[in-house]
Amino acid sequence: MDNVAVYWDFENIHASLCNVRFGENWYRDNRFHKQPPIVDIDSVMEFVATLGNININKAYGNWGFLYSYHFHLQSHSIDLLQLFPRGAHGKNGADIRMAVDIIEDLAQNDHITVIVVVGRSRYAAGKNLKIVYNSLRCPIPGTIKQREVYHESS
Repeated sequence: MDNVAVYWDFENIHASLCNVRFGENWYRDNRFHKQPPIVDIDSVMEFVATLGNININKAYGNWGFLYSYHFHLQSHSIDLLQLFPRGAHGKNGADIRMAVDIIEDLAQNDHITVIVVVGRSRYAAGKNLKIVYNSLRCPIPGTIKQREVYHESS
């Protein structure tokens, strides 16, 4: 079984699901308030566990507003990396930090397979919640709308 490293762009995962569930731009309008826990962490972890032994597990986000997740994430031994919003549009720089961490982790652990869990199209085609795993894009269990959009874009 492979050894895997999992990197969660958690704030964007959460934002994507919020916009599907509560309406377009909901997250943008509510991002500086306590967030409802709607990401199914157990389903993602169950799927990732089928891909290999998890050696590295990191989630990036502004945990000040996403604190409703922290106990559940930590129960899966996921390291929470705090990223504060930057600029007028609240960008948090998760993409750059995640890319740097992936490069550093691969340099130190050349035996791992990288899995990136994303919530929008920056690392994967389409606007869906997906796992990018060795160029294979896998939909994450979520809303019916997400699954329909994924199959349309495949």
